[in-house]
Amino acid sequence: MDTLISKFSDPNPLIWHSAASAVAAIAKHKLTSDQTREEIFSRLCLLLRNDDPSVRKSAAMALSYIGSEQAAQEVMRLLDDPHESVRSTAVFVMGFLRYRPALEAVRRLTKDRSKDVRETARIMVAELESEFP
Repeated sequence: MDTLISKFSDPNPLIWHSAASAVAAIAKHKLTSDQTREEIFSRLCLLLRNDDPSVRKSAAMALSYIGSEQAAQEVMRLLDDPHESVRSTAVFVMGFLRYRPALEAVRRLTKDRSKDVRETARIMVAELESEFP
């Protein structure tokens, strides 16, 4: 697990994305014990507070693959992250998880200073509004 998590800060998106997917797959696997699943979830939540924005982004993606409401609640905090790539990822995760409680916060980000965040937020607002009219 430590080896996979160490790849969260890799500059190559293929590497960090694959590592995040693998960590989530382990957490979701039917043979994974509840204790291991909880440990993975806790570690990913701690990584959302890491100083490295790449690590926060990777942890958010891994939590999105786990796909629980608790994961969405944790990632929602990143909507106010100082780094645009982290905010954009958090917006994507809110849409990916169809997390309705984030709709107003995501709508607010359609006016973000970052073009990437604004565009991602517009797409996710449209998806969330169509899902929850």
